[in-house]
Order: sequence, then structure tokens, then C-alpha cells
Amino acid sequence: MYGAYWCPYCEKQRKMFGQAAFAQIKYIECDPRSTSSRPDLCRKARVISYPTWEINGRMYPGMRYLTDLANLSDFKRN
Repeated sequence: MYGAYWCPYCEKQRKMFGQAAFAQIKYIECDPRSTSSRPDLCRKARVISYPTWEINGRMYPGMRYLTDLANLSDFKRN
């Protein structure tokens, strides 16, 4: 997920997952003011809105329901 620390939709997305589950998500901070920022990766991926999900090589801008993300990523629950 590409996002920004100040983005309210990114925060909502994190909360939908919960702290433990979101820790398993590769998160890329796009705002250069953050100490963990990678704006180079955001530019390379052509991210123009937050959050943006990259799943199987495709970009999905906007906040998504967990069921949508599961379907897009072929996630199978045990």
C-alpha cells in the first residue's frame, strides 16, 4: 500500500486491518517529510492518490474494503 502519514483514508485502511494484520502489509510512505519516506518509489509507481494498492502488478487507488482486497489478491482464509 502506498500512502501518506497525514492521509485520513490511509489511517482508516490501517484500522480496518488492525495493527497485527497491517504489519504484514508492505507499506510505502510517499510524503518526503516522513523519516521513512520513499517518494522515489511512489513516483516510479505513478501514485497520484492515497491510499493506492499495488496487487499482482496492478494499481488500485482509493480505500478498499477488506473483502475487495482479498478478492483482488486471491487471499484464501484458512
